[in-house]
Amino acid sequence: MNQVPLTPLQRSVVLTLTYSDIFDHPLTLEEVHRFLVLVTATKSEVAEALTSLEGRLIWQSDGYFGLLGREANIATRERRARYCRGRWDSAQEFATWLARVPFVRMVAVCGSQAVENGDTDGDVDFFLIARGGRLWIVQVLTMLLRRVAHRRLGHMCPNHFMTTTSLDATRRDLYTAREIAQVVPLWGEAEYDNFVEANSWVAALLPHATGAAHRERLRPRSASRWARGFEWLLGGIIGHALDQVLHRLLLLYYPIRLRRRGLRTSDVEAAYRRDRQTVIAGGYSIPVEHAFRARVQERLGEVEEMKLLFPASPEAKAHPVYSQLLAEHYGGGVV
Repeated sequence: MNQVPLTPLQRSVVLTLTYSDIFDHPLTLEEVHRFLVLVTATKSEVAEALTSLEGRLIWQSDGYFGLLGREANIATRERRARYCRGRWDSAQEFATWLARVPFVRMVAVCGSQAVENGDTDGDVDFFLIARGGRLWIVQVLTMLLRRVAHRRLGHMCPNHFMTTTSLDATRRDLYTAREIAQVVPLWGEAEYDNFVEANSWVAALLPHATGAAHRERLRPRSASRWARGFEWLLGGIIGHALDQVLHRLLLLYYPIRLRRRGLRTSDVEAAYRRDRQTVIAGGYSIPVEHAFRARVQERLGEVEEMKLLFPASPEAKAHPVYSQLLAEHYGGGVV
């Protein structure tokens, strides 16, 4: 373990690069500045801090910065970026389909595709905001739409859902803040802005990442006539009852489907709530936190910033399914 005295800005730079290193993802100067944790600084000040750390804790090459010993990640990043850039047209087309689903109010890309760091075996993940009280009608319709689109567009996966009445994230840590900051909105600008405002706490962890990235991908669209008719038909008590029934049925279906992965009924119930659907058992959140803690300890020792970045108990257990997936998809996740 290297105990190196650093300024707060230098520590912030190393922490920022360490987090992205978990995903084999070196950063440009602009990205280090955008995702700088906890500290406010100008881009020139960040550049100076990076220069001062070069050869000690980080490397710089071809416009990228990363942790020492991880220089090979340049090739990994560029290969993944080329593949992901080729998937944006399909993602945009699927977003036009999703935008016509009744009760959908926002469509965005999230996960690895949002930062162009996905590999050939991964999905394009979508985050949707639905009208309050209609989330599970939307979930069922998009699940059917995904099956129809698979052969034409590939692996499109709507797997994060919130409602207009419940836009605040339940976890408040670096993992969640980065996921929120990295979302790429494709349709529903007004609701996207409401989502960002509801999660204004992100600015405390990522002071420079509060503005939307890639807002230029937003496309205006009007709801289709059949969607408006469907919403009129199910806008009252009938739609409310149907949404409740679908929610209960899916809470019976998914535990059976996912039992072979070691996921319990309680895991499904915690993730599939009336007002939101998140990744079961926390997804990558806890494995990423564990990997981050281990890498920071290895390079910087104990740092006070950890209490702010991941305030929950470090003893939280990760589900083995997601620990294995992190290790398989990202070499940096292996600690």
